[in-house]
Amino acid sequence: MYRPGLGNVVLMARVPEASRQAVRAVSWRWRAHALPRDGNDCGPGASDSAASVFLAFKAGLKLMVVKYVWSTVGTVGASCQSNRGWFFDRDTTLLQVGGPLDVWTSYTLDPRREFVKHYGGKLEDVPDFVAIGVMTDGDNSQSPSEADYADFVVEW
Repeated sequence: MYRPGLGNVVLMARVPEASRQAVRAVSWRWRAHALPRDGNDCGPGASDSAASVFLAFKAGLKLMVVKYVWSTVGTVGASCQSNRGWFFDRDTTLLQVGGPLDVWTSYTLDPRREFVKHYGGKLEDVPDFVAIGVMTDGDNSQSPSEADYADFVVEW
């Protein structure tokens, strides 16, 4: 749960090194209890979200992330380039917007195909899938934000 005054709340789990090229699906469930005021990572609004799941890839020194968010406002499926840099890139997709609250929703994604969709290239050239992160965030709107995450499965 995010409460105003915190920076954000983040957790992360690494994928075993021997499996990083073989991952073919990532699935999870989430439910939001409180949505941040005007939260929309692809703007306009505050770049806050009740729930975010990060799929992280590593190519040499560069970390490349696809972030999936549950926003308060916006359009489901909207994507934006949130960050581009020498050592870190992040694209964001609004996966769920608004309510219903307190209801579990499940997702399954092919992280390699998602990487190609966001960063281009060929499936065989996708860098190692290294980690999954989750974040609940309300620091920009200074409003409460709360979500639960469950049943993460990484298939290879």
